[in-house]
Amino acid sequence: TEVVPSARVPISKTNFGDWLQQKKEQWRLTRRSRKRLKSSFPSAVANTVGSDRRAPVSSVEGYIRDAARAMAEREWHVIEVREMAFTNERGVSSGQLVAWVVVGNDTLQKITISVPRTVYVSSRSELLQAASKAPVKVTKVEKHLPHSSTTPFLYEITMPEHIYQSGRWMSTLKTRSDNRDMKDVL
Repeated sequence: TEVVPSARVPISKTNFGDWLQQKKEQWRLTRRSRKRLKSSFPSAVANTVGSDRRAPVSSVEGYIRDAARAMAEREWHVIEVREMAFTNERGVSSGQLVAWVVVGNDTLQKITISVPRTVYVSSRSELLQAASKAPVKVTKVEKHLPHSSTTPFLYEITMPEHIYQSGRWMSTLKTRSDNRDMKDVL
């Protein structure tokens, strides 16, 4: 049976005893729940943050599960972030970064980060997204524009970097008047 904690007691010189009693009860509940977790799932507690013990990994699946748990629960120390060396024939980058991080204090991980390009398009009429195989996401938004400008239709367009660099994203957008009144790309 779980005890529902009472209202938080603020710490002061006059009610220090009450505050300490409440903290002790919280610590007891935490200790009981950890014991329950440890007895029902011994491998789940072995690699938690702050624990120096490591449960033996008996399979590849266990190794991958422990690595994923460490990535989610332990602190990351970023060693380096670098743009990927991949460029196309025109020298345009892919919009991908590689981050080298130390997870906890024991594993070095390479993480690939894909950074999409976001542009804002101001239009006098409503934009329609044409059917296209390009992964372009168009969302109508309301934002504060520079110089207190106003616009009836402002769109946030998100796409991979290579599509932005190629310029193909403009062909996926159409206004009701055939793309003639697009004012700005901010």
